[in-house]
Amino acid sequence: GVSWRTQEDDIIAWQQTDLRLKDVVDKWSSEGIDAGVNWQVSPRWGLRFGSRYDRFTWSDETLRTGLVERKENAVSPRARVTFKPSDAWQFALSLGKGARAPRPIYEEVCCGQRLSPTSNVQLETSRAVAFDAQWQPNATIRVGLYAHRTELDDHIVRMVATSLIGVQTYALGNFPKARYQGVTLTSRLRLMQGFNADISFTAL
Repeated sequence: GVSWRTQEDDIIAWQQTDLRLKDVVDKWSSEGIDAGVNWQVSPRWGLRFGSRYDRFTWSDETLRTGLVERKENAVSPRARVTFKPSDAWQFALSLGKGARAPRPIYEEVCCGQRLSPTSNVQLETSRAVAFDAQWQPNATIRVGLYAHRTELDDHIVRMVATSLIGVQTYALGNFPKARYQGVTLTSRLRLMQGFNADISFTAL
């Protein structure tokens, strides 16, 4: 299938103390199109693949600096293969890429509102792989294993910019490289009608 989506944020901040315009506007927008195909190759094998195209725009406009605007495009392919060797077992392997643009930070501070500029923040890109295994021999028990790893370039993080007398302001920044990974083991046992016992363990 194919789908189109669009999002937009416009934030205007005024100085509360004297109603003088402090930061004119901070904008963020995203337009994109998703396309994908599901293909049941055989009763045991399934394949899902597709791609997403994103067009990001983010900008700051202040009385001091004027308009500073950034535009970036990203193509994010993805694929998922499933294998069901028996009625009880199912395995899946997923691969994909992603992208994320910085969203505006708007916050209350002691003397009014503050917009944190984002035009100096880079587009974040990522690559991910995940493996999923599930065993369900009957309706009363299910055991699952999920392992994932994500590598990020220019990872967007929210950090404390200033701290004065216990009042913090925040800003976005980029870490050049980052990684998230983990393994989760889950199980569900159906004790009786309407009662289940769920157990999960996660290692990061």
